[in-house]
Amino acid sequence: MPPSKNEKKDDVLRQPAEVEFADELAALAKVDKAEKPEGWLLSPKAVEAYVLGREYGGAKPSPKYVGQDRLVQIAIATLATDSRALARRRARHCQELAL
Repeated sequence: MPPSKNEKKDDVLRQPAEVEFADELAALAKVDKAEKPEGWLLSPKAVEAYVLGREYGGAKPSPKYVGQDRLVQIAIATLATDSRALARRRARHCQELAL
């Protein structure tokens, strides 16, 4: 996120990950052909590669997390499942409103 008008560039301690690693995210998005959950820009496999620093379709992001891979996989699966459930609830609610 760029600094606001009242902030100097030096006031920003650390850029958000989507700014700092924009090139890595763009490279993953370019090669990611897998199905993406609603509202996601990357597939769960591409997100896993991004977080763990694994090669995916020729893109090689730097690792963001060092630890048990399984924890990252569970977190991604939970987020993907929650977003699908939310999308279904939203669709049901819209249908109810249309009745």
